Amino acid sequence: MLCIKCHYDLRGNTSGTCPECGQAFDPQDPASYLTHVWSSHWVHRVVGASLLVLLLAWAAMSGGSVGWLLDIPSLIWVGGVLCGGLWFSFGPGTVCGAIGATLQPRRSLNRDQAGLYLRVWAVAYQLSWAAGLIGTTLSMVIMLRYLDDPAAIGSGMAIALMVVLYGAGLAEFVIMPMWHVLANRVPQVNHPELLALTPNRSLMGFGFALVFLMLLLFAIGLLTFSPM
Repeated sequence: MLCIKCHYDLRGNTSGTCPECGQAFDPQDPASYLTHVWSSHWVHRVVGASLLVLLLAWAAMSGGSVGWLLDIPSLIWVGGVLCGGLWFSFGPGTVCGAIGATLQPRRSLNRDQAGLYLRVWAVAYQLSWAAGLIGTTLSMVIMLRYLDDPAAIGSGMAIALMVVLYGAGLAEFVIMPMWHVLANRVPQVNHPELLALTPNRSLMGFGFALVFLMLLLFAIGLLTFSPM
């Protein structure tokens, strides 16, 4: 039973006030104090991020160079959808607050703040996946307009896959870890209203499978009806 602000041990304290910092709490309300304090050390975050970057660089170099993994229009599309959706839903102040609260392990959060910031990351996760899936669908529509040019089909297919790669990579390698970092610091995350803010991975997986099924059918159609 720890103070939500300074982590002082409150066991046996019935005054309702932390003697260390003066933070008010209610012994009958678990949301007003901490039951555990856990946060990943900054070294762990640096090591984890470095491993991800090295793996991405290794995957890119396996294709001959890093340049093929960079597509500016796809990055602008995914980043624009993500930023626009978050700012429309929460505003820049709340989004910046969620980032700051996640990156500052000693910052205290009450249940309302935690719920708001977890909701930001959950929406960001969905927006990132949506940007990738919708961008891939748009790329395929554009590609269908140039079927009379066989040289444009390969590049169009690569761009279509690159968009969903950016969206999925951002959602799974950046946004989801940030959600977990914040959730692990909030002991009230066991409350049903906060558990409901968990990003919906099943829906994203269904959309991802649907897009790849469309791409597979499109490739089969090209191979079947293209002149020999």
